[in-house]
Amino acid sequence: MKLITTLSTILLLNITANLHAGWPQWRGTDRNGVAYNSPKITTDFAEDGPKMVWESIEIPSDDEGGHSSVIVAEGKVYLSLIWHRDVPAKQRTIDTRVLRKLGYRSTKLEPEKIAAMEKARLSLSPRLRGGKLEEWMKEWIAKHLTEEEKLHYEGYVKSRFKQGRYALPLDVLDTAASKKDKVFSDHESLVSWVKSHSWPEEIEEKVLDAIPATQQVAHDTVLCLDNKTGKEIWRFETETSPVGRSAASTPCVVNGKIYTALGAHGYCLDAKTGKEIWRNEISTKGPSASPLVVEGKVILLDNTLKALDAKTGKLLWQQKEVKGNKSSPSAWGKGEDLTILSQSNASFVGINGNTGEIRWQVQGGGDSSAAISGDYVAIQHQRSDSGLVVYRITKDGIEKVWEHLFESRRYASSPILHDGRVHLLGGSRHLSADLDSGKILWNKPSKCEIASPILADGKLFITENNGGILKIIDATANEYTELASTKIRAMRCPSPAIDDGFLYLRREKSVCCFDLRKE
Repeated sequence: MKLITTLSTILLLNITANLHAGWPQWRGTDRNGVAYNSPKITTDFAEDGPKMVWESIEIPSDDEGGHSSVIVAEGKVYLSLIWHRDVPAKQRTIDTRVLRKLGYRSTKLEPEKIAAMEKARLSLSPRLRGGKLEEWMKEWIAKHLTEEEKLHYEGYVKSRFKQGRYALPLDVLDTAASKKDKVFSDHESLVSWVKSHSWPEEIEEKVLDAIPATQQVAHDTVLCLDNKTGKEIWRFETETSPVGRSAASTPCVVNGKIYTALGAHGYCLDAKTGKEIWRNEISTKGPSASPLVVEGKVILLDNTLKALDAKTGKLLWQQKEVKGNKSSPSAWGKGEDLTILSQSNASFVGINGNTGEIRWQVQGGGDSSAAISGDYVAIQHQRSDSGLVVYRITKDGIEKVWEHLFESRRYASSPILHDGRVHLLGGSRHLSADLDSGKILWNKPSKCEIASPILADGKLFITENNGGILKIIDATANEYTELASTKIRAMRCPSPAIDDGFLYLRREKSVCCFDLRKE
């Protein structure tokens, strides 16, 4: 009997280890940011950062490759992206890259405040530089902008002031923006359009210099890399239309197949070979929402929430009341109780995973994904009840347990539920609270907004300062305890993946692997 019990225990442990192996989808095995069965993680790093195991071939990001995160499954690292390339062209186009280069930004600032900003910019002395300029800008912003306006527009206002008289006039920027994505047949027709506005010569030159003699072509791309060496094993590529930097959907691997949503199609590929099994046209051109595979269904927020058959790609159901393309859905329950949790434009919704019917709906909205632990659900809301909200799912629907409201520029980072706590490392804060009572254990201002945290070995990992710094925080302490802060040079939007003590993340032009195991 003892031998049978021992064998049963070993078998159970092996099954559990297999269920929690790798990082096969957005936010890990249980889609909650937690790495199970992690070895001990070091917090002692060299001056130049953690020990790098490998760095991949050049892989573009941002305007050329989007912001998707990497995943790890069965000894392989996967990344899906829309790979943009610039090729020589006769035509000329004013696209979003050109408008950003020129300094254009659409704002909701009142015309009077815009006029005051421009008047102040033009009156600035060129001798006002460095610390004195920073102090002057701080005083001007405090006097003229509300707290909410500061969150959204402080950086924009400062950029106008720092450019001084060299900033392009706003009417010029608005005129350029009115031709967004217009294709001019050749350089001569573009020059003719620019000169038709009778702008000063220096402004004409700035506008023309910002518009390249190239056009973008794009390919839906899935890369498979060896997790020990970073070498490419296979690559899937097919032509698509350019979508810019908005694409941020992370793939997932289930039962030897990889599912991903890219330029104009969702795909199912053989995870070992990259061979296409099926493709299905999607509505969103380069979504940010990551697919979820549950009980034979591929769930994707693709302007509306939809479920596809994982074997064939056939549409099973569609819920048109749930709208968006950035927040990734999560799942609670199974069988008849299977419920898909998803943000919509201004609500947080629970959908019957078998039929697509809405089971419950509460205030919400935003880019954050729900974290689930048992019957508890935590999420950041953006458009109503802004902040962190914890719910409990019941047989009758959902009920709010507690909330912690705050104002932030972004509400995109997803929380973590683990060991009776909820951790939120986003919304410009590091926050930990008791899951049952909502008691705030620590709440510290921080420069993290978009990337979602991960948890391993009782430690929280988050990238800050636009991805430049990796911070490690004690997830078990009752007071805020920073264990390490080290250089990492990651991208600001994608979230890291961790498996067996190895950290995988995306940089501006590559994917990297770091060994964090404690010796």
